[in-house]
Amino acid sequence: MVPAVWERVVGREVPRVNALLKDYACRPVQGEVYPGLVPRKGGATRGVVYTDLNSRDLRRLDEYEGREYRRLQLSIWLEDGRCLPAWAYITRAASSNRLSDDAWLLEDFIRRDLTAYLSELANS
Repeated sequence: MVPAVWERVVGREVPRVNALLKDYACRPVQGEVYPGLVPRKGGATRGVVYTDLNSRDLRRLDEYEGREYRRLQLSIWLEDGRCLPAWAYITRAASSNRLSDDAWLLEDFIRRDLTAYLSELANS
């Protein structure tokens, strides 16, 4: 969701649109600054959909997300009301015990953790 993180991971800009993923919740991963998505009836998670991805982009994203997540094609809702299929990385059941019950807030991540996180990505 953060352009600077996207650029470090994928290495190129692509078009993006705001979207909503229904029936999923974004929760903090305990001991980390990043979140995990889990199914939650009635939940909703705002995010960004990047378009025009190629197979190289998806490989880089899969590597970045790692084994804790699996890429699923889910229905997302655009601001204009359209529903479209999109890839999302969902926390695997085996890793869901690492998630907090609190909400993960993008604004908090940007304010508190983004600078250090970008440095960590640059060094990995």
